[in-house]
Amino acid sequence: MSSSSFAHSRWEEQQPRRFSVPLPAIDKGLSYPRCKLKCSRTHCVVAVGNAIHLYSLPDFVLQRTIRHPSGVALDDFDVHNSLLAVLFFDGTLGIWDVSEGRWRSITWVLSDADLKELRLCSNIRIIVPAPVQVKVSGSSPSTEENGVVAGEEDPKFVSWMYETAGSGIVKCRVWKQPNLEFEEQNSQAPTGTPDRSTLVREIDTIGRLRCFDTLGGTTAAGFDDCTIRVWDIISGRCKWVLLGHLEKVTKLRLNSSKVCSASDDNTIRIWDLATSECLHILQSSSSSSFLDLHLASTYLTLLTYEALEIWDINSGQQTAYMNPPKPLSGFVMDSYLHVDDQKTVLGYRETYGDNEAAGFVLWNTQSGNSFGDYTLTLDRWYTVHGLYSGPRFCIAILVGRRGKAHHLKVLDFGVDDDIHSDNSGRASRQDEEDDPWPLEQQNTRWHRMSIAGCGVLYYVLVASVLYFSI
Repeated sequence: MSSSSFAHSRWEEQQPRRFSVPLPAIDKGLSYPRCKLKCSRTHCVVAVGNAIHLYSLPDFVLQRTIRHPSGVALDDFDVHNSLLAVLFFDGTLGIWDVSEGRWRSITWVLSDADLKELRLCSNIRIIVPAPVQVKVSGSSPSTEENGVVAGEEDPKFVSWMYETAGSGIVKCRVWKQPNLEFEEQNSQAPTGTPDRSTLVREIDTIGRLRCFDTLGGTTAAGFDDCTIRVWDIISGRCKWVLLGHLEKVTKLRLNSSKVCSASDDNTIRIWDLATSECLHILQSSSSSSFLDLHLASTYLTLLTYEALEIWDINSGQQTAYMNPPKPLSGFVMDSYLHVDDQKTVLGYRETYGDNEAAGFVLWNTQSGNSFGDYTLTLDRWYTVHGLYSGPRFCIAILVGRRGKAHHLKVLDFGVDDDIHSDNSGRASRQDEEDDPWPLEQQNTRWHRMSIAGCGVLYYVLVASVLYFSI
């Protein structure tokens, strides 16, 4: 099928605007702060050390910087509409209302025993389940009567906490927002054990966890025993145990109707969420390890050291096989993969000895055609600590050393493939950089059109001069 038969992304028509957004000063005691970056449609949330900076989109105006009342560093966070959920290293979960600009609650979700017993990595997700009628197990700590509850539209907070030392200890808990609001004037974090009044349920997991994903009212996990387990978050019931992989499951993704899993047996399986049927078994063309996996509504994208592979999840056919950028032949420190049905964005960061390379590569998801390779130029005083790509922006966190400033590097394409927008929302408070990021390949359609336009204009001017000189 020719590339012309595929729908093209509006990103292909755009040469992005490049600018920097300075970050507030980092505490002097943090030589190598942990950095994370996420965005909603209205806000960009940047976490550096124990500080969380909230920027409005699309103008990147700093609205406020927030911290835990005790100054504790954060472990993970998620943002959904006007809610920001933050897991802190002291075992508390904070809920921040972005629109009102205040903490709505701070409550314990880990006991002192948990913190002492486990060297935990944590993950928090905000989900809003669809309203349905579900059966609640008798062992659930939920307080609903007669074992039946109407699924609520109120947001829930799903935390995965797992042991990094290989003990196989995993805790998956579902929380609701406390009724009692947090009062800043009485900003003493609670002490003791988790607040059971906010715990909806704890989901039992069996086996050594390798990967997990949460979407809507569903959470799923892959294990060392080659199985995938799928749970309903509201009821706490294990809906399916998916069998078929011959080696441990290493990657897992959900969309609204399917589960996609990758395994060390070098296969990717697509499962139906409603029936548990294995719809397709895909064989990767790469011999190297799987780095990342992403599932959109129609397309599945797999990243390895050798290639970026795209499949149509309905037909099970591979639609594109692209070589990754040359830097990915080195040691990849970090990668970020964003995929929708129009575009695929790969953010990468890797090292060559004392040197570091980072940037973003963009493809048309349907055709596999590349339409942008944007490489960040870094001197030896800077390193990239986080990458994000979404419907409109590609963003990197640059953290300097030895007193250098810290800032975001932003690619603003000014378009949104999911919701159409014009260019009126471009960032306006930041000046264009004098030395913008160089492009390894000026291969965007916008660039080719500009060159062609300049050529036509040149010949028109020459013809006009000759005509009037006769």
